[in-house]
Amino acid sequence: MKPVRRGPRSLLESLLRPSWADIGTWLLALVLASGLWFFVNAGARTSERTLRVRLDLIHIPAGMVITSTVPDYVEVRVSGSGLMLSSIDAKNLRTSLDLAGVRPGVATYTLNAKDFALPRSVEVNRVTPSRVSLSVDRVVRRKLPIRIDDRGDLEPGLKVVELQLLPDEVSVSGPRSRVSGLTEVTTQALDRTTLQPGVNERTLDLLAPAALVQLRRPTVVAQVVVEREVAERVFENVPLEMKSGEGWTLVPDRITVVVRGPAVEIGTFELAPGAAYVDAATLAGREAVEVRPLVTLPPGYEALRLDPPIVTLEPTAERADMELVGPPRPAAEENP
Repeated sequence: MKPVRRGPRSLLESLLRPSWADIGTWLLALVLASGLWFFVNAGARTSERTLRVRLDLIHIPAGMVITSTVPDYVEVRVSGSGLMLSSIDAKNLRTSLDLAGVRPGVATYTLNAKDFALPRSVEVNRVTPSRVSLSVDRVVRRKLPIRIDDRGDLEPGLKVVELQLLPDEVSVSGPRSRVSGLTEVTTQALDRTTLQPGVNERTLDLLAPAALVQLRRPTVVAQVVVEREVAERVFENVPLEMKSGEGWTLVPDRITVVVRGPAVEIGTFELAPGAAYVDAATLAGREAVEVRPLVTLPPGYEALRLDPPIVTLEPTAERADMELVGPPRPAAEENP
């Protein structure tokens, strides 16, 4: 026998004698209906949300500056349907304060709902802070001297003999209330321990003397001239040495020498043997001659004074006899 083909079941048959397929369809429809109902009701339900809105200052007049702290953001408490609140992109929310025409002093601005670009169905409940006060001042310019901030000690035996700043003053600008009370601009610290004898050149940063005060230039050049400290020492009864002085006698044969040299070394410095001398190599004749003694010193030392500054070279008796008799004459040749 051929199977009997049945047509689609009627709705009444499905209700009276449901199959497993009919039960699955009913369950799916129930879930979809419940989800739709929940979504519609949840979206329509009133919710609240706090938004952080960027605060911008616009149209600040030329020559004016804000000296008080300005909040970067304000918090806005809003209410509305959950669906609408969730659609707000908080990252791009901004509001601005128009400062056109503001004058020096304190300016206060009130923030309300119309200052925020929000959908009409969203209600602004609270703004924090709702009032923003700004301290406004006029910008002025002045020239101030520069003072170098030097710290530390030089190496022993060194001293600063000249200090020059290039330039020695700088132009500053900023709020009148802060610039008017300034007297100088200082540099970053200069470490004296790094200075050596000679001309030391350093580029130093200039430090802003107050908040919102700007410097026309950021650096200055310091030229520091350093020399070794010197001291004097007196050497008495220094013997005079005769060089190439055969036939001469020194009167006196001892002198006093005043030496100048490094302060940290001169206390232990001693004259070398023969440091003070007279050179008689070029002298001739049999009469007394006045000459200036010479002193040989190592680098960094110099002879300031000699006492006496002039000594006498007197010929000895042997030299006088030599001059009177004269050199021996050669024997006369006999004529053939």
